[in-house]
Amino acid sequence: MGDETRSLHQLAADHATPNGINERIRTTWFDTANSDALGKALDALLSDLR
Repeated sequence: MGDETRSLHQLAADHATPNGINERIRTTWFDTANSDALGKALDALLSDLR
C-alpha cells in the first residue's frame, strides 16, 4: 500500500537523519532531473511488482 499523502521528496526527507549521509546526498545530488528519473524508475518498478 502506498502513501500518496506525501511526495517522494517529502517521504525521503522524513526518513533521513538531519545532517546525515542520506540527507546530504538527497539535497546535493537530487536535482529536478535526477528526482524525475528516480520517480520514473520507482513507478516502473512498482508497476512490474503489481
